[in-house]
Parts: sequence; structure tokens; C-alpha cells
Amino acid sequence: MPSCVSLRLITSTHSRPLANLWLTLAQSTGAPQERFADSTGVLSGLRA
Repeated sequence: MPSCVSLRLITSTHSRPLANLWLTLAQSTGAPQERFADSTGVLSGLRA
């Protein structure tokens, strides 16, 4: 069982593909991803 659990709700007034979130998460781990599924780019302003 994890010792620390963090839940966040991410909201946006713009319609963006969920794949953008997965692309952003992949890049934040160091994966050399340029695209993921139907992504249109990374999400700015997200920090761990």
C-alpha cells in the first residue's frame, strides 16, 4: 500500500484530447515521445 497518495482534478476551459495528458506525463518521466495517439501537444503548467 502506498504511503502517499495524491489525487488531483485537472480542469480546462479548452477542449483538449486526453492523449495530451498522457504525452505530458510520458515526457515528464524522460521518455522521448513526440506524439501519443491523437495528441496535439503537451499541457503547459503541470508540475509534479
